[in-house]
Amino acid sequence: MNLDSEESMYSVGLHSDWESRRFMVMHMVEYFSYDESIMHNMRFAFTPKITGYKDVSVWLIGQYYNHEVDNKNYEKILPVIRVLNKNYLIEFGGNSNDTFLTFMIHF
Repeated sequence: MNLDSEESMYSVGLHSDWESRRFMVMHMVEYFSYDESIMHNMRFAFTPKITGYKDVSVWLIGQYYNHEVDNKNYEKILPVIRVLNKNYLIEFGGNSNDTFLTFMIHF
């Protein structure tokens, strides 16, 4: 629920990806009803060294982000590093304006 009004809001999205042991391509698109905006995220990734499940795996990712709001496009490109070990994932990335950190555990 939108806290500024009693009007409901929702988001709908699609995610697709293709992966091999060396490369990954991903695209996400999401629609937000509260401002009628559309967001796209695309990632292109590769790992310099193919490892086993019990070893640490490092992925180098280029991420393109585009958010269209009120007929304006907000774009950014972020370099990202993903580190995987067994069921743990850490991602960090950024540019001169934006940074992020993700930590995930798969159960």
